[in-house]
Amino acid sequence: MELMSRMKMARFQTFWIQMRKNKPLDESRKTGQISRTKMAFYSFFCLCFYVYVYYVGNNVPIFQDAIFRVVASILHLGNVGFAKGKEVDSAILKDDKSKFHLQTTAELLMCDSRSLEDALLKRVMVTPEEVIKRSLDPEGATFSRDGLAKTLYSRLFDWLVDKINVSIGQDPKSCSLIGVLDIYGFESFKSNSFEQFCINFTNEKLQQHFNQHVFRMQQDTYNKEEIDWSYIEFVDNKDILDLIEKKPGGIIALLDEACMFPKSTADTFAQKLYQTFKNHKRFSKPKLARSDFIISHYAGEVVHISKIF
Repeated sequence: MELMSRMKMARFQTFWIQMRKNKPLDESRKTGQISRTKMAFYSFFCLCFYVYVYYVGNNVPIFQDAIFRVVASILHLGNVGFAKGKEVDSAILKDDKSKFHLQTTAELLMCDSRSLEDALLKRVMVTPEEVIKRSLDPEGATFSRDGLAKTLYSRLFDWLVDKINVSIGQDPKSCSLIGVLDIYGFESFKSNSFEQFCINFTNEKLQQHFNQHVFRMQQDTYNKEEIDWSYIEFVDNKDILDLIEKKPGGIIALLDEACMFPKSTADTFAQKLYQTFKNHKRFSKPKLARSDFIISHYAGEVVHISKIF
């Protein structure tokens, strides 16, 4: 077992060294250093691989190969760059290096490279009458590329968790379990995108869960049992959750609505938010801003830039 594990780890290390030699990283960084995001990705994968070797990977090399393919495809995909096309608001692959990384990504994912390129450079909208294809500008194509990379990363993570749970004998009918919850910290940067929006929304949901079970339900139990105690005040964040997730009319619902209209822009989306939530105490507009908006979370205010949503 130990020998097999070391052999598998050596195979992984050889794989990573080869990846580094081919430099499937962001070559726009002239310092030659790995970006924080990709270093976090590498750390995550190392952890998953160690767990996989000990719990899942024995006698199933095809699974290991599949993991390597997905990880390598994500790294190569991150190096696909875009430039302005001949048509208005269109994009093309930036250079030969981008073409190489796209071709390699397609080979690793076992898909057609032209179809992959078309998927990155165009946006498809399905209406009751027809299917509309709209060209994306370089910025839009970049968002499309990143969205695909994040989806691949997420699906790989879910698959690994499922395999590990099965391998350690988790009973799907069990009514009790011990879980480890690893969450993002609350984030507020100089430029806050949709990623920070989702992370902070998740923290708000966890805060509500904490309030519900630790304060509200526990204090209701004390009342029923007539226990002598002093009421503990706590901040209810239901209003901010309604602001974000309420259907219809929440920020997420309005974002979904904006995505359905071809002529929607970051500015029109922001204007819609300003009109809808102008009297909401948790929502505000920064001075001299055209498309930014502020959400007052329980941990503090965060300025979001809708142009990078």
